[in-house]
Amino acid sequence: MANNLKSNIEFIGLNYKKEMTKLLIYDLIILVLTALAFIFLKTFIALIFGLIALVGFDVFIIYSYSSKKASVIKEHSNEFIHIIGYFRIFIQNRNNVYQSFNKLLNYSSEWMKEQIEILLRAIDSDKSIKPFTDFADKFDFPIARNVMVSIYQMIEVGEASEQLNQFTILFEQMSQTLNEERKDRKNKSFDFVSFFPIIGAGLVTLALTFSMLSVAGDMLNVI
Repeated sequence: MANNLKSNIEFIGLNYKKEMTKLLIYDLIILVLTALAFIFLKTFIALIFGLIALVGFDVFIIYSYSSKKASVIKEHSNEFIHIIGYFRIFIQNRNNVYQSFNKLLNYSSEWMKEQIEILLRAIDSDKSIKPFTDFADKFDFPIARNVMVSIYQMIEVGEASEQLNQFTILFEQMSQTLNEERKDRKNKSFDFVSFFPIIGAGLVTLALTFSMLSVAGDMLNVI
């Protein structure tokens, strides 16, 4: 789990050690506040609420890194669709594959520009399909590889109308697949959110139970 957390944090461009240091500081603050509440209120309910707050806070922070990673992946996928749309226009206007990718630099984010530049340098030194599949592997949907393989085949056989038609079909399939994946992710997010009322009700019930036990204990001590 620690490796997965570190991977998520670094993927979204944050420093793992700094993030863990901040989390530790926040946890210590919660623990100190919990200890002070216990000292002044003299009830175990303060400890219980403090521990619930600590666990809940940590779970929320850890989940936020995964959520941010998913958001970045989605942005990259959306941009891939966007630039491949431009690529198709450039190819149809009689530019070759290398020229078309080079022109995409003007329409790309900094991250995508860096990936395209890596692709172009790789194409200069490696005439195999590997630079294209390596580029496709930057994106989290399988059909991206099919699209890049189709683009590589344009180099092998030329930008013939048949090859362009095959590329267009793959592009449309990719757009449709991505839209379906968006719907699935949206439905899953709704399913996850639906658990929050249940969790909240459970925590309230737990707190009320301990409160009743504490009150009952005080009454017994008085008797």
